[in-house]
Amino acid sequence: MNRLAMSSATLLGALLGACVDQREPMAPAAPAAQIVDAVHSGGNQHFYWLPPLVPEPTPTGVFDPSLSPSVEICEWTGSSCVLPLLARFTMSSGSGSEVVRLGLEGEHYIVNWHTRRFGLDPAKTYRMSVFAQGVELGKADVDVVRSGRELKDVDTDQFIPLLNGRTLPIKFRVEEGALPPVTRWIQLLPAGAIPAIRGGHTAVLDEGSNRLIVFGGRAAGSLVSEVWVLTNANGLGGTPTWMPLAPTGSSPPGRIGHSAIYDPGSNRMIVFAGTTDATRLNDVWVLTNANGTEAVAPIWVPLAPGGPLPAVRAGHSYTYDPISNRMTVFGGEAQYGNPNGLSDLWILTNANGLGGAPVWTEQAPDGVGPSARGEGTAWYDGLNNRMIMYSGSPNACGLDEIWVLENANGLGGTPSWSQLPTFGTSPEVRIGPNIGYRPASNRLVLFAGFGGIPCFPSFQDVWILTNANGLGGSSTWIELAPTGGPPPPRVAYVSDAYDETTNRLIVFGGQTGANPTGSTEFLNDVWVLVNADGSP
Repeated sequence: MNRLAMSSATLLGALLGACVDQREPMAPAAPAAQIVDAVHSGGNQHFYWLPPLVPEPTPTGVFDPSLSPSVEICEWTGSSCVLPLLARFTMSSGSGSEVVRLGLEGEHYIVNWHTRRFGLDPAKTYRMSVFAQGVELGKADVDVVRSGRELKDVDTDQFIPLLNGRTLPIKFRVEEGALPPVTRWIQLLPAGAIPAIRGGHTAVLDEGSNRLIVFGGRAAGSLVSEVWVLTNANGLGGTPTWMPLAPTGSSPPGRIGHSAIYDPGSNRMIVFAGTTDATRLNDVWVLTNANGTEAVAPIWVPLAPGGPLPAVRAGHSYTYDPISNRMTVFGGEAQYGNPNGLSDLWILTNANGLGGAPVWTEQAPDGVGPSARGEGTAWYDGLNNRMIMYSGSPNACGLDEIWVLENANGLGGTPSWSQLPTFGTSPEVRIGPNIGYRPASNRLVLFAGFGGIPCFPSFQDVWILTNANGLGGSSTWIELAPTGGPPPPRVAYVSDAYDETTNRLIVFGGQTGANPTGSTEFLNDVWVLVNADGSP
């Protein structure tokens, strides 16, 4: 036993003795001891020791089950560990309960330390430390006592009490944010029935319910109008689980090359245009209860917008402003092959079918706009009412271009195009990447895509564009090098599966893209890119 709580009698004696001019040699100081976590000693605010080590804390963040933490135990001198370590527990080494594992009864990690095997010395101090990705998250010093009678005298502000020879359950909680931001891939392995492999689908994210809504595409060789929902889609909050929705009403024809947007206020998904195997489309559909959380079944509702209608198309660029309930559409391909691109700009008001009759209006934007193209990918900056559009394909191989449309929803002034000059080494030209935009950092995230026929290959790289909306400084391309994974190369055409709040890009399915032999592979895997915009 290293340090006992000072009793009141001892304290009184010490005070009285201080009045007598007697000086005796001082006993050697005990090693500096401490408990460090979110509650103790100003430690990491996203790491908590848990009972029975300390009293129950009140966590404030989101538990992170994706880590592989290790627990190291050493003899502590007061300034350093005595090597070699006394013990090291991980999620991949050891046996039985001496393996770090996720606690089944709560959001925590746990490993059992069977101290009888280690011959601990009650005269010494021992330190427990938790590490993840090379970062020490928390530590705690252990005071070993010989008997239960001594337990009550341990100074629990500085020590974890341990009865020698007993098993100590080392329980701790690690939350999102405990580690410095590291861009990394994690593969999700959802429960439930799994959607068939597919490409050409859309995937929209409802951040509020953390559900990804997948519609259409070519699955197992056929065009489908299926709707699937993935719960806990960003990998947080519980086990991700797939479930098919069964909407009532007539379904839209199965398609690829369409657009899908999600309105969180009404829980509606809006689908526009695309192509079947036979023809291009320009229809508009709304799916109610799109995330499947309401008591009533989802319903497909065809809209009949007023005004002149846009030409049929697929592969267009699009954004949605949920505040004004307006969808903006640019370009696309009126027919298969090139040159058949469009360069027109349209806005659909009351796009979710609520608040008035939906109406299409063609815009006459200021500025020299993008050339006719399809396969461009876009994101909406709602804070500045700007559409940010990447690439597109007037020549089958993609373009190294970023365009910005001001007043993108048609409000606040005439929409106006400008091409954004970029710096740094640019990504290889491509079509069909996954993209996301984070307003907090003003960074565009780009993953994968492929060069198009005959411009091979498919990609699996990750890039960011700083100052992506053209405001705040130079716009610079930076290639990231995420840890983990990476996912297989693919083309996905998905631009609405980014979680701005947690800074996570969600990737589902897609196809590897045609290769020089003419073959392609469809996918149905799920990946999440953590710290997707590479922010420090």
